[in-house]
Amino acid sequence: MTRLERIKKAKNHQLNCFLGAIVMGFLAGVILAVTLLRAKKEIPAEPIVQEIKAEEPERFCGDPISYIRCKGEDLGVSNQNIMTMIRIAKCESGLREDAININRNKSWDGGVYQINSIHKVPAKYVFDYQYNIDFAYKLFLAQGFGPWSASKRCWSK
Repeated sequence: MTRLERIKKAKNHQLNCFLGAIVMGFLAGVILAVTLLRAKKEIPAEPIVQEIKAEEPERFCGDPISYIRCKGEDLGVSNQNIMTMIRIAKCESGLREDAININRNKSWDGGVYQINSIHKVPAKYVFDYQYNIDFAYKLFLAQGFGPWSASKRCWSK
């Protein structure tokens, strides 16, 4: 092979490499353009703002103390008075819905708040803690803590 043939062959090789680089660059550009166009279609023009709302925890009102709190809050009673109502129930019955006391005058007190029989509440309701607490709040809203003055030494501490 002559020197001239080798030079031509080298120039052809350089030309082929250059053309190969151009083709490869073009293909890379096409692939990049297609990828960017697809990505642009998937991303919305404006960012999505998702509003996250904190959910209030569900209230538990399934035992006497919880029910005293729930009922008081529902009625708009102050936290201080709700706490006093809880202390009264602890002093009157130990928070027992089945508590009963027979008085000297033959009347009786029953339930969480020891509702007296003079109120003519049927016994099946007196010993239902929810009804008993509801009734106690009616008494409280009408008369304050007066109906439980006999146990005041216990609950006023």
